[in-house]
Amino acid sequence: MRADLSNAIGAVEWGESQLPILASRFRTWEAENVQLMAVDLNSPFGKIAAIASAKENLPAIFHAEVGAIIGTFRSALDLLGAALAARNGISPSRDTHFPVFRSLQDMIDPLDGIERKKWLSAAEISIIKSLRPYEGGNDLLWSLHQLDILRKHERLIICVANPRIDFAVGKGLHFPSYLLSDAPNLEDKPKMFEYPRDAPKPQAQISVDITFDEISLPAVYRKSLLPTLVDFQGLVQGIIDLFDKD
Repeated sequence: MRADLSNAIGAVEWGESQLPILASRFRTWEAENVQLMAVDLNSPFGKIAAIASAKENLPAIFHAEVGAIIGTFRSALDLLGAALAARNGISPSRDTHFPVFRSLQDMIDPLDGIERKKWLSAAEISIIKSLRPYEGGNDLLWSLHQLDILRKHERLIICVANPRIDFAVGKGLHFPSYLLSDAPNLEDKPKMFEYPRDAPKPQAQISVDITFDEISLPAVYRKSLLPTLVDFQGLVQGIIDLFDKD
């Protein structure tokens, strides 16, 4: 690895090191809070509903931690930009951040586009252009960029807990249908299944999946949190590797 990339790599490695800690925090919360409650529906058909609920919702610190990891991955790209500027004899500044554009048109704009980044060499500009760093080009990179802006300037990243039944054994079980695009939110106390009032209580196990709930970013919306963070890490590491050449 080229020595001038050590800062960018260090940021990626720190973010990666936090993923097991984040996973452990989530599993502890899940074990202590997630439960199935039996609720009599008082229907003429004599049904009991198994309702998913949490004693306490996901704490704000969890959302903040997700944002910090995302911010570190995005910062790694800006540290890469600083290294590239220094390679070309330019002192790094707020103007040498790794470029991500609103659109293809913005990227190729002759006045403010990537060709105007005089702190980049022609070869580096060519590499960055090949990444398609704009909305509708590299959607994972665009999502990383936008999530970092959100968590720095507007609010914490929105993540939700989607409950699922891992197994259920009992008489007369009926499961509602949920579309993938409308997965149940634990905070809504969704009904996971029903069973006859006169039947023995079913044996069931519930778990939850944490997903991004940022509807404006289709590349991550309803995607599992931890695998997506791993995808961000791989994306950033791969971009840095493109510039690890003498």
